[in-house]
Amino acid sequence: MCEDLIFVTTYCPNESQVLRLNQCIDRLNKLENFHIALISHTHVPIEIQKKVQYYIYDHLNELSDDVALKHVERHNIYVDKKLHQTLGNRNMVLTTSHFKKTPFYGFAIYRMFSLISKLAINFNYKRLYHVEYDFLIDDLSMFTNHKKILENYDSVFYRSAEKSEMILGGLKSFKVDKLPNLFKDYTREEMTKRIINEDLIPLEMFTEKIFTEVGNMFKIDFKVIKDRVQSTKFKEQEMNWCLYYNRETEFIGFCYLNFFEKSKFKIVMNGKHQVSLEIEKDKNAYVELSESKDLKYIKIFRDGKILYESEITDELIQNLKQNSYVTVE
Repeated sequence: MCEDLIFVTTYCPNESQVLRLNQCIDRLNKLENFHIALISHTHVPIEIQKKVQYYIYDHLNELSDDVALKHVERHNIYVDKKLHQTLGNRNMVLTTSHFKKTPFYGFAIYRMFSLISKLAINFNYKRLYHVEYDFLIDDLSMFTNHKKILENYDSVFYRSAEKSEMILGGLKSFKVDKLPNLFKDYTREEMTKRIINEDLIPLEMFTEKIFTEVGNMFKIDFKVIKDRVQSTKFKEQEMNWCLYYNRETEFIGFCYLNFFEKSKFKIVMNGKHQVSLEIEKDKNAYVELSESKDLKYIKIFRDGKILYESEITDELIQNLKQNSYVTVE
């Protein structure tokens, strides 16, 4: 009887993501003595369904626009201090919750966790292994390694980056009999209460907290899997840019973190003024656009396609002042 279940969580609204899912499943199918479950918030082609032991489609992709659940990021803005001599030894810092363009998706993920936990419990699996669909596992021995680690620990997580204590959300393992209640019996109300009251944002902080409460967690350094696992970002997700308000200059600016190939941008302000720029792959760009009092309308193109278009209202400016802004520190 198989006691080890790998479950793959997925949301694949376009062809490139479906292709990645198929590659992920094909890699996992090379393992022996492991079953695979696939759980999705989008319909998956029948050809892929046939490659796994279990397939679950959850119709409710439960999201939230609650600002209190948004992850706030801080990024240093690197500028030529010869051109900005007033900075001295200070730095420009962007603080923003606007990089994540999608609503908070933690509820959708935890619905998946709850469904798969019940399946594992009902069919007497002893160990669960979570893989997000956009991970390609080059070294499958990691699963047998996790299985061995789980002889002495209750869960196995990876750090998300070198010199980081944050866990990696899309790759983890745990004993079925040591699953936290909120993992196997998800309730939106209780999850929201804990995340906000205990300041467990982003979602990975919440996950780590509830697992450390119920058992022994084993953390593995990111460098262990750096060359053994491939991950990817999809251009369609557009989670890597924001407008911001510069509290020093009172200008509205544009920031883009480019994870993809070189891209060309054109920013049209008030229907006539334009800014053009090229951003190389893995490079960032911060551009001051206009004084907030003068900017009424903005349209942003990336590689000839509209990325963003909006009126610049007083409400939007106040939102930027509170939730997406640059300071000098």
